[in-house]
Amino acid sequence: GAELTKAEREFNEWINNSVGAIMFLNMRSATLQLLSMTNFIDMGYNNPARAAQAFASKDYWKNLLFIWQSPWMKSRGEKGGRTIQEEELIAAVSGSKNPVNSLIAFLLEKGFTPTSIADRLAICFGGASYLTNGIRHYKKQGFSEEEAKAKAFLDLQQKAKEF
Repeated sequence: GAELTKAEREFNEWINNSVGAIMFLNMRSATLQLLSMTNFIDMGYNNPARAAQAFASKDYWKNLLFIWQSPWMKSRGEKGGRTIQEEELIAAVSGSKNPVNSLIAFLLEKGFTPTSIADRLAICFGGASYLTNGIRHYKKQGFSEEEAKAKAFLDLQQKAKEF
């Protein structure tokens, strides 16, 4: 191929540095966004001990995916109707030493931007334990599984509006 002129090399370097600076700011914003997942921990039915128990339960990832694919979550900024199947998500995080990193890599591969991923992950990671414990809470009060899930999901949406 033809050699680049000095001006072309400088322009390419400027473009690459600009993209790097924007991605740095985008990743910083995304990282700060992830901190909001702790907003779902409270002194009610999703206190720190119960949140940890929920995270260790088999229902956690199922509830995370339920939140992720809900019309409510899609309305928070998902464009183009991208969906993720439960099998794909489980395959992406199964056997991983760091399921969070595996999930982020999987979502980036699917075409989500870092800030969009962070916003949704903060709600999904914090909200999955909140939803899991909410379902348990309402089932103890005598509600059916379906009723308990509906009530707990409404609680989750309300909690998300608070921050």
